[in-house]
Amino acid sequence: MLAQTYISKYATTNRSKGFKSQWHKIPATEKWVEYMLDKHDINKILMHSEFATKMDLLDVLQVLERKIDYMYRHPNFDFKEATDWFHRLKNATKVANLTTNQKLQDRNKKKRRPK
Repeated sequence: MLAQTYISKYATTNRSKGFKSQWHKIPATEKWVEYMLDKHDINKILMHSEFATKMDLLDVLQVLERKIDYMYRHPNFDFKEATDWFHRLKNATKVANLTTNQKLQDRNKKKRRPK
C-alpha cells in the first residue's frame, strides 16, 4: 500500500501543469529533504515488492532523481542544512511507522475482544 502512495505521488500522468509561483521562492532545501526521504523509503520498499510494483517504483525513482538534482542546483539550496535534516529525519520515519503500527495493533486487539 505504501508503494502505491509513492507511485501516485510521482507518476508522470499525475503531474500538474505548473504553478504560478516565483522561481526564487521555492524552498529548495526542504523539497530536497522530502525527495531524499521518499527515495530512502522507496529503496526499502523495492527489496520486498512484487515485480510489477518494482517496475513502477523504478520509474518513480527516475522522477525523484531528476527532482533531487533540480533542487540541488537551485540557488535557495543549502547542502549542509539539507544533509543535517536528512540524517536526522531518515530514522524518525521508522519511529513514526512503529507508533502507527502499534496503534493499528491496539485497535485490532480491541475489536477482537468478546463482549
